[in-house]
Amino acid sequence: RGAWEQLPRPDAVKLLTSSPFAERDRAGDRGTAIHAAVQAYLSDKPIADTLSGEELDCAIQVEAYLRQCVKSVLGVEVTVFSPEHGYAGTLDLWHQNESKAICITDWKSAKSVYPEFAVQQIAYRNAEWAVIGDHGPEQKSWKGKLVKWTPAGVLHIVHVRPDGATVHAVDSDQYDRLWEVFL
Repeated sequence: RGAWEQLPRPDAVKLLTSSPFAERDRAGDRGTAIHAAVQAYLSDKPIADTLSGEELDCAIQVEAYLRQCVKSVLGVEVTVFSPEHGYAGTLDLWHQNESKAICITDWKSAKSVYPEFAVQQIAYRNAEWAVIGDHGPEQKSWKGKLVKWTPAGVLHIVHVRPDGATVHAVDSDQYDRLWEVFL
Protein backbone atom coordinates (compact mmCIF):
# COMPACT_ATOMS: atom_id res chain seq x y z
CA ARG A 1 0.00 0.00 0.00
CA GLY A 2 2.71 2.47 0.93
CA ALA A 3 4.53 2.21 -2.42
CA TRP A 4 1.70 3.50 -4.59
CA GLU A 5 0.78 6.28 -2.15
CA GLN A 6 4.14 7.93 -2.83
CA LEU A 7 3.68 7.90 -6.62
CA PRO A 8 2.20 10.69 -8.75
CA ARG A 9 -1.49 9.98 -9.37
CA PRO A 10 -1.11 8.77 -13.02
CA ASP A 11 1.67 6.36 -12.01
CA ALA A 12 -0.31 5.09 -9.02
CA VAL A 13 -3.38 4.45 -11.17
CA LYS A 14 -1.28 2.62 -13.75
CA LEU A 15 0.36 0.46 -11.07
CA LEU A 16 -2.93 -0.41 -9.38
CA THR A 17 -4.86 -1.17 -12.56
CA SER A 18 -2.12 -3.33 -14.07
CA SER A 19 -1.41 -5.47 -11.00
CA PRO A 20 -4.29 -7.94 -11.57
CA PHE A 21 -2.85 -8.70 -15.01
CA ALA A 22 0.79 -9.09 -13.97
CA GLU A 23 0.67 -12.92 -13.63
CA ARG A 24 -1.26 -13.25 -16.88
CA ASP A 25 1.30 -11.09 -18.67
CA ARG A 26 4.22 -13.07 -17.21
CA ALA A 27 2.53 -16.30 -18.33
CA GLY A 28 2.13 -14.80 -21.80
CA ASP A 29 5.81 -13.90 -21.89
CA ARG A 30 6.71 -17.43 -20.78
CA GLY A 31 4.40 -18.81 -23.49
CA THR A 32 6.13 -16.76 -26.17
CA ALA A 33 9.51 -17.98 -24.90
CA ILE A 34 8.29 -21.59 -24.93
CA HIS A 35 7.17 -21.37 -28.55
CA ALA A 36 10.46 -19.71 -29.53
CA ALA A 37 12.39 -22.46 -27.73
CA VAL A 38 10.50 -25.17 -29.62
CA GLN A 39 11.30 -23.48 -32.94
CA ALA A 40 14.95 -23.07 -31.97
CA TYR A 41 15.28 -26.68 -30.83
CA LEU A 42 13.63 -28.08 -33.96
CA SER A 43 15.76 -25.82 -36.17
CA ASP A 44 18.91 -26.87 -34.29
CA LYS A 45 19.53 -23.26 -33.29
CA PRO A 46 20.44 -21.85 -29.88
CA ILE A 47 17.83 -20.39 -27.57
CA ALA A 48 17.56 -16.62 -27.99
CA ASP A 49 19.83 -14.70 -25.66
CA THR A 50 17.17 -12.01 -25.15
CA LEU A 51 15.08 -14.11 -22.75
CA SER A 52 14.68 -13.18 -19.10
CA GLY A 53 15.89 -15.64 -16.49
CA GLU A 54 12.38 -17.02 -15.96
CA GLU A 55 11.76 -17.33 -19.71
CA LEU A 56 15.10 -19.06 -20.23
CA ASP A 57 14.31 -21.53 -17.45
CA CYS A 58 10.99 -22.34 -19.18
CA ALA A 59 12.75 -22.75 -22.53
CA ILE A 60 15.20 -25.21 -20.96
CA GLN A 61 12.29 -27.21 -19.52
CA VAL A 62 10.67 -27.43 -22.97
CA GLU A 63 13.90 -28.60 -24.57
CA ALA A 64 14.17 -31.34 -21.94
CA TYR A 65 10.61 -32.49 -22.73
CA LEU A 66 11.33 -32.54 -26.47
CA ARG A 67 14.51 -34.60 -25.97
CA GLN A 68 12.83 -37.08 -23.62
CA CYS A 69 9.33 -37.47 -25.03
CA VAL A 70 9.31 -36.69 -28.74
CA LYS A 71 10.49 -39.32 -31.19
CA SER A 72 9.54 -37.43 -34.35
CA VAL A 73 7.80 -34.14 -35.02
CA LEU A 74 4.89 -34.22 -37.46
CA GLY A 75 3.98 -30.55 -37.17
CA VAL A 76 4.35 -27.41 -35.07
CA GLU A 77 1.64 -24.76 -34.75
CA VAL A 78 -0.77 -26.88 -36.79
CA THR A 79 -4.10 -25.23 -37.58
CA VAL A 80 -7.02 -27.65 -37.41
CA PHE A 81 -10.65 -26.94 -38.09
CA SER A 82 -14.13 -28.41 -38.31
CA PRO A 83 -16.57 -26.95 -40.83
CA GLU A 84 -19.23 -29.30 -39.46
CA HIS A 85 -18.97 -27.88 -35.93
CA GLY A 86 -17.78 -24.39 -36.84
CA TYR A 87 -14.48 -24.11 -34.99
CA ALA A 88 -10.76 -23.83 -35.63
CA GLY A 89 -7.65 -23.75 -33.49
CA THR A 90 -3.90 -24.04 -33.57
CA LEU A 91 -2.28 -26.85 -31.63
CA ASP A 92 1.27 -26.48 -30.41
CA LEU A 93 2.91 -29.80 -31.31
CA TRP A 94 1.85 -32.86 -33.30
CA HIS A 95 4.32 -35.70 -32.87
CA GLN A 96 5.10 -39.34 -32.29
CA ASN A 97 6.20 -40.26 -28.79
CA GLU A 98 8.81 -42.84 -27.86
CA SER A 99 6.13 -45.59 -28.17
CA LYS A 100 5.31 -44.33 -31.69
CA ALA A 101 1.83 -43.20 -30.63
CA ILE A 102 0.53 -40.06 -32.39
CA CYS A 103 0.28 -37.22 -29.86
CA ILE A 104 -1.00 -33.69 -29.59
CA THR A 105 0.93 -31.65 -27.04
CA ASP A 106 -0.08 -28.21 -25.88
CA TRP A 107 2.22 -25.99 -23.82
CA LYS A 108 0.65 -24.16 -20.90
CA SER A 109 2.46 -21.62 -18.75
CA ALA A 110 -0.47 -20.37 -16.65
CA LYS A 111 -0.50 -20.52 -12.87
CA SER A 112 -2.23 -23.90 -12.98
CA VAL A 113 -3.67 -26.52 -15.31
CA TYR A 114 -7.39 -26.01 -15.82
CA PRO A 115 -10.10 -28.48 -16.97
CA GLU A 116 -10.86 -26.43 -20.09
CA PHE A 117 -7.38 -27.27 -21.37
CA ALA A 118 -8.52 -30.90 -21.85
CA VAL A 119 -11.63 -29.70 -23.67
CA GLN A 120 -9.40 -27.64 -25.98
CA GLN A 121 -7.27 -30.73 -26.66
CA ILE A 122 -10.29 -32.85 -27.57
CA ALA A 123 -11.42 -30.18 -30.03
CA TYR A 124 -8.00 -30.35 -31.71
CA ARG A 125 -8.23 -34.13 -31.78
CA ASN A 126 -11.70 -34.22 -33.31
CA ALA A 127 -11.19 -31.59 -36.01
CA GLU A 128 -11.84 -32.77 -39.56
CA TRP A 129 -9.12 -30.87 -41.43
CA ALA A 130 -5.64 -29.49 -40.89
CA VAL A 131 -3.34 -27.09 -42.68
CA ILE A 132 0.09 -28.70 -42.70
CA GLY A 133 3.22 -26.75 -43.57
CA ASP A 134 4.83 -23.39 -43.09
CA HIS A 135 3.00 -20.12 -42.92
CA GLY A 136 4.05 -17.18 -44.99
CA PRO A 137 5.61 -13.90 -43.90
CA GLU A 138 3.99 -12.39 -40.83
CA GLN A 139 1.58 -15.34 -40.71
CA LYS A 140 -0.73 -13.74 -43.29
CA SER A 141 -0.78 -16.63 -45.76
CA TRP A 142 -0.26 -20.37 -45.76
CA LYS A 143 2.22 -22.24 -47.89
CA GLY A 144 0.97 -25.54 -46.53
CA LYS A 145 -1.56 -28.00 -47.77
CA LEU A 146 -5.01 -28.96 -46.60
CA VAL A 147 -5.24 -32.54 -45.34
CA LYS A 148 -7.95 -34.71 -43.83
CA TRP A 149 -7.16 -34.78 -40.10
CA THR A 150 -6.69 -38.11 -38.33
CA PRO A 151 -7.34 -38.04 -34.58
CA ALA A 152 -4.31 -38.43 -32.34
CA GLY A 153 -4.38 -41.24 -29.81
CA VAL A 154 -2.60 -39.37 -27.01
CA LEU A 155 -3.30 -35.87 -25.72
CA HIS A 156 -0.79 -34.09 -23.49
CA ILE A 157 -0.92 -30.81 -21.67
CA VAL A 158 2.59 -29.82 -20.61
CA HIS A 159 2.54 -27.33 -17.76
CA VAL A 160 5.79 -25.42 -18.09
CA ARG A 161 7.15 -23.41 -15.20
CA PRO A 162 10.68 -22.14 -14.61
CA ASP A 163 11.32 -24.96 -12.12
CA GLY A 164 10.00 -27.84 -14.23
CA ALA A 165 7.60 -29.18 -16.79
CA THR A 166 4.79 -31.52 -15.78
CA VAL A 167 3.06 -33.69 -18.36
CA HIS A 168 -0.68 -34.10 -17.85
CA ALA A 169 -2.11 -36.83 -20.06
CA VAL A 170 -5.78 -36.44 -20.91
CA ASP A 171 -7.50 -39.67 -19.87
CA SER A 172 -8.54 -41.46 -23.08
CA ASP A 173 -11.53 -42.92 -21.24
CA GLN A 174 -12.81 -39.34 -20.97
CA TYR A 175 -12.48 -38.40 -24.67
CA ASP A 176 -16.17 -38.96 -25.47
CA ARG A 177 -17.32 -37.03 -22.38
CA LEU A 178 -14.95 -34.14 -23.14
CA TRP A 179 -16.27 -34.00 -26.70
CA GLU A 180 -19.83 -33.74 -25.35
CA VAL A 181 -18.72 -30.88 -23.11
CA PHE A 182 -17.08 -29.11 -26.05
CA LEU A 183 -20.13 -29.44 -28.27
